[in-house]
Amino acid sequence: MKIIFRTVYKSAYEIKVSKTSKSDLKKVKEEYLNIIQVLKEKIAETDELIRVKKLVKSEFAYKLSKNMLKTISNLSMEVMNLNQVSLKG
Repeated sequence: MKIIFRTVYKSAYEIKVSKTSKSDLKKVKEEYLNIIQVLKEKIAETDELIRVKKLVKSEFAYKLSKNMLKTISNLSMEVMNLNQVSLKG
């Protein structure tokens, strides 16, 4: 009789431990999936920020080069005017 009771008790305990372990594993898995989702969102945000920064940088470079070309052109015109003034004088 003692052996049957121990076997039943042991089986019930093993089932309880097994269910608890599965439940714990499920919780841990859910937590990891949540962490992975958060990391994916952060990566997407960082990628978007990099894209925006590259776009701004390229626009700045274009505007800067355009302004430099205007400045060079204006200086060139100024030099030509000074040459003409010096030739006349």
